[in-house]
Amino acid sequence: MSALAGIDIALWDLLSRRLGLPLHVLLGGAVRNKIKVYSWIGGDRPRDVEAAAKERYAQGFRAIKMNATEDVDWLDSPKALETSVE
Repeated sequence: MSALAGIDIALWDLLSRRLGLPLHVLLGGAVRNKIKVYSWIGGDRPRDVEAAAKERYAQGFRAIKMNATEDVDWLDSPKALETSVE
């Protein structure tokens, strides 16, 4: 099935190029003007994670994704997270 999906995508791309239209127009038009995105951060120590999160915040991100490590096992509830961010 994934091979068929690849062919389907390629055919849509070819058609949009042939017609000189953005693909989203062929698929019914734009449905939003902007989207929310997140950034991934890494770090084994809470200070490293904090620094990376602040850097992403300064870059305009309002959501992050990260892998938890043993050093952040104290982060066991939403309340612990909220107090650590403040």
